[in-house]
Amino acid sequence: MNRAIEINNVTVRIDEQLILDQINISVYSNEFLGIIGPNGGGKTTLLKTILGLIGPDSGFVKIFDDEPENQRRNIGYVPQYNSFEKGYPITVEEVVKMGFVLDKHFDKKKLTEAMEKVDILNLRDKLIGNLSGGQKQRVLIARALVSDPKILLLDEPTASIDSKTGKSIYELLNKINESMTIILVSHDIGAISSYVKKIACLNKTMIYHDDKEITKEILEKTYECPVDLIAHGVPHRVFHNH
Repeated sequence: MNRAIEINNVTVRIDEQLILDQINISVYSNEFLGIIGPNGGGKTTLLKTILGLIGPDSGFVKIFDDEPENQRRNIGYVPQYNSFEKGYPITVEEVVKMGFVLDKHFDKKKLTEAMEKVDILNLRDKLIGNLSGGQKQRVLIARALVSDPKILLLDEPTASIDSKTGKSIYELLNKINESMTIILVSHDIGAISSYVKKIACLNKTMIYHDDKEITKEILEKTYECPVDLIAHGVPHRVFHNH
């Protein structure tokens, strides 16, 4: 398999605060990696380091054996949910067009294909502020796909939508994964484990990254608190505040 992303001994400090500590991980072509971990654990910082928006204090990141800055056109990025107020004067098509910012030429065919891929072509003339949360998320994914990237990074893509809509987003990503590498940051451990091929547990250090089987002990180490693994429909207990 071809290695799409190599992260080697990466340490990142922001305002002298340690955010990532000696991260090592390789992601190969057409893998679907889910990253979980607590707030403040460095997940978003890791995505921005892969993009080359944040430079490591030590170690290095390679994208297809090249510097991230030289490979941004090959990386699609869906940031944490962007809010658009109702009636915000920009259409779906205009938002998706923003994905051509790194391209020299606007390609109408690619624009149409990206909207078709995420099933929003019928919404192209709608104001984005008037869409549902799930529809808005599909628009942002289309914006990331319009330049035909080889890697797709998503930061909490289902955080502001209901579980049924979230499932449809995961199913969409599963289909997209047939043609590109995906890294997805999420708090939804149960949902992503049904779709991703591997899971990484991140809390400043990379505690675990392998297949998608995670033990109770690994989760407790990641979140630094007691954890119960539960199944829907099965009686379970809830911990008090700790």
